[in-house]
Amino acid sequence: MYTNGCMTIFNKHTTADKEVIYIPHKIDNVFWDSSEAVAENLDRNDEVVVYIPFEKNDLSDYISPKDYDEQLTSVWTIREGDLIIKGDLTSLESVHTLKELKDYETFTVYSIDTKDFGSEDMQHFKVKGK
Repeated sequence: MYTNGCMTIFNKHTTADKEVIYIPHKIDNVFWDSSEAVAENLDRNDEVVVYIPFEKNDLSDYISPKDYDEQLTSVWTIREGDLIIKGDLTSLESVHTLKELKDYETFTVYSIDTKDFGSEDMQHFKVKGK
């Protein structure tokens, strides 16, 4: 599967004190396909579809969404409400407010499909964000 860059996923986590933080993780080999659109009411309606091929990424630190909040250290997952940004933003150790990401084109994940059938070179995650 063809790739054209990297991305950073910010996994949403709620601490024991009920504070929401976003923890970044870089994913090196992705196919990032974004589109810009303006709805009739002139609201931005940008969207992205990202393909993360299993074969081109080390998924040893990937964990299922239901197990993520218990592991946290150096693992990542993909689930609704997480944030994705094209490029490497792991220099931000964690994000406490979305205002910290105001200078970046940020998408919120709303759909995740695991495509783990067929040949190994075609297996991937398909992630959609708005």
